[in-house]
Amino acid sequence: MDTGSQPVARGKTWYGQTATIDTSDYGTSTGIEGYPAVFPDTDPADTTLRRSGGEVKAILVRNVSGITLFKCMAVVWSVRGKRVNGYVTTTAAEYAGIVDDHLGSAGVRNGDMFWLIVGGPVLRYTPIATPTCSAGDVLYAKTAANSTGNTTAGTTANEAGRLLPWNGTFTAAETTDGSAGNILLHSYARAISGVTSAETNSLKLVELRGLAL
Repeated sequence: MDTGSQPVARGKTWYGQTATIDTSDYGTSTGIEGYPAVFPDTDPADTTLRRSGGEVKAILVRNVSGITLFKCMAVVWSVRGKRVNGYVTTTAAEYAGIVDDHLGSAGVRNGDMFWLIVGGPVLRYTPIATPTCSAGDVLYAKTAANSTGNTTAGTTANEAGRLLPWNGTFTAAETTDGSAGNILLHSYARAISGVTSAETNSLKLVELRGLAL
């Protein structure tokens, strides 16, 4: 991991908010897709302040989903280690990481590159339905209808890219249909902050670990 200078500052994208993106020809920028970096864990509201004494691991990836992607949401690979293709939508499915929580509200345009958080503390949006969890809970991907239809709006149609807690047990069906294995393999996040039933669509800290590239 590179702990020195990076091609893009955290909280920024390769093209920014106004530069033209030619999705038919990304030019030499393809050579830095997958670029790794380590950042200090800073507060998104004031990056001069440390959020903790820890570090955040990230890789520079390209959004090829066809839509704008928003911060604090879990996304899936299009090309492993280089490109992402929308939000995770299948219960306990593999996801690539969480979109940089230092990004602004404009998000990441289609074809642009951004920092994907793959290790350490990061904010994530809680589910819109049944968000409750406790600090320390293991979290995995939640079922949703459309991997490219989500925003951060608070409607139950927009559950893609969100995580829910494992209750520590498996049903008889989950032990035979593959669900148990997927939960164990793809539970990359652990809640740092607890979530109450009233905290739907809220930003809460998780610790990412064990993501495989």
